[in-house]
Amino acid sequence: MKPFLNVLQDPSRPSSSDDYLLLIKGYGWARMPDLAMTTLDRMINAGIEPGISHFNSLLYILVNENRLKNIREVFKLMQENSVTPNKSTYALRVRGYCVAGQFDEAHKAFRQMLKAGVPPDIRTFGYLMDAMCKANKPYLMYVLPVDLNDHGFVPDVSILYEMLEALCRNNCVKYAEKLMNKIKKRNVEPDAHICDILTKGFCREGKWQSAYVQVKETLKRGFLPAPDVFDLVLILLFKHGRIGNIFKLFDRLVNKDFLPNTSTYDSLIYGLCKCEEVGKAFEAWNISLNFNLLTVRTYRALIQGLCKTGMLAEAKEVFITSMESGFVGDDRAHDALLYRLKQAGRVNDAKECEDILAARKKANDDTIDIFEDISPVSSDSEFYAESCASDEDMNSSSTDEEDMTDNDY
Repeated sequence: MKPFLNVLQDPSRPSSSDDYLLLIKGYGWARMPDLAMTTLDRMINAGIEPGISHFNSLLYILVNENRLKNIREVFKLMQENSVTPNKSTYALRVRGYCVAGQFDEAHKAFRQMLKAGVPPDIRTFGYLMDAMCKANKPYLMYVLPVDLNDHGFVPDVSILYEMLEALCRNNCVKYAEKLMNKIKKRNVEPDAHICDILTKGFCREGKWQSAYVQVKETLKRGFLPAPDVFDLVLILLFKHGRIGNIFKLFDRLVNKDFLPNTSTYDSLIYGLCKCEEVGKAFEAWNISLNFNLLTVRTYRALIQGLCKTGMLAEAKEVFITSMESGFVGDDRAHDALLYRLKQAGRVNDAKECEDILAARKKANDDTIDIFEDISPVSSDSEFYAESCASDEDMNSSSTDEEDMTDNDY
């Protein structure tokens, strides 16, 4: 930002190509696209030839401001000044039309990019797929790989991944399925990543049966779902009350050495509590001790659920184990536990829990704050003054030590 201000404040500038580039970028940062455009015109009128970096910087600004009309003007200026567009130039143009929701124009720009012999990157392809879906034209998905082939570019697996990702994130998972079925006919089998993409797509659209079947298909192919993908399936199955399906799936995964996320058991326990399967939640908690601590939300749901169903010994076990592990705990869960223990006449158990909480509180209160007596410094000058004072104290101390040493001799 400082170089930009320096150019603005110096009457003799801008005087070079770099100065004009600084101004264009600075006006973009300030969200002043008109001044950025004017700066490029001034540069040309001053007899300084703009380079590709000037045009790309300006295009970036115009795309972010959704100034499609100006984007066309910039391309016209490039032709007039004999500046050849590069990969970034074409990508910005495609992105500009995509962001504006003009898929047909974006598709034309994409084909011009291919005609110029410039291969698109994955991000550009992703923008194009998103625009296609938002324009309700996902049925045109086969056109893009054909475009690539027609211009001598062979679509690789990364293009396939991006097509599937885009279809799924735009709620067009049925088209993603069609695409996969078409690819399978060419004897190309989906890998683990493709299986996960489809599973996430089904979860996004709330299709629990399809998501469940897709995970089973993933296992059948010898793959394991990514832990975060399984978490999505878990949440969706809980939402539809499919407890039986959850345990069948979980058992199959564990038997295949599936390593859950730290959040997986937490989601499992919380979901079981919400479905009033507290006994199974407690069993899952016992297994989870080897993996992770619960979140406060799940800890509260588990203890309150156990107390509500009269499983007080189990609730106390969860409490004591969690406290011994250094877990922060939850006041509402503790209140429920103490109330239920006293209500059931288990006074000694309640007293034991109260003593643990009191000891925890005392330990926290006795913690020494190493910054307790340090007051905040309001400015650099104060900090400098304090530093100098500290240095003087150290020098004084050193002198005293030297004097003492001399006196000893």
